[in-house]
Amino acid sequence: MRRIYEPYVKFFMVKRKVLILAILPALVIISGLIYYQQIKVEHAKNEELEIKLLNKISGERAVELIKRIHIGDFYLEDAEIREYSGGIRIWIAYVNSSEVAESYVKRMAKKVSIYFSEPSVVKIDSLSAYRVYSSGKTHYFFSFKNSVIWIEFENPSFEFHKIAIKKILMSE
Repeated sequence: MRRIYEPYVKFFMVKRKVLILAILPALVIISGLIYYQQIKVEHAKNEELEIKLLNKISGERAVELIKRIHIGDFYLEDAEIREYSGGIRIWIAYVNSSEVAESYVKRMAKKVSIYFSEPSVVKIDSLSAYRVYSSGKTHYFFSFKNSVIWIEFENPSFEFHKIAIKKILMSE
């Protein structure tokens, strides 16, 4: 004996498969669009990022402070220590050439893991920098023109770091 609702069950089963096959790609597309929009909003926030200089120490005092926190002897022509809004601190050591700056960075890369994580190389556009971590902060160091630059970030976002570094270096 055939039940009266069997044709409806078969119809629903076939339609359900079609419905599931139609909904699944739509859900994937919608979730992708939501994710893309979130990234776009975050990127826009970072692009509008305004970095303000809050404090600056330069000259002999900055040279003294930088030498105090390093191991070994090295020559600096000049130095600056800057503090920016957004929890950014920068130490800049000026030397007499880009070659000397590069050699100082290589020396730092060999010894930095005594106090920080093991350094890894990251690319920020054409800039190659070492990245280390310590005490919940992210640090980068690299040579730029005739200087060695160390930047400390409280914000963990790599996108934030890239934009901030570009903005700060453009002002150099």
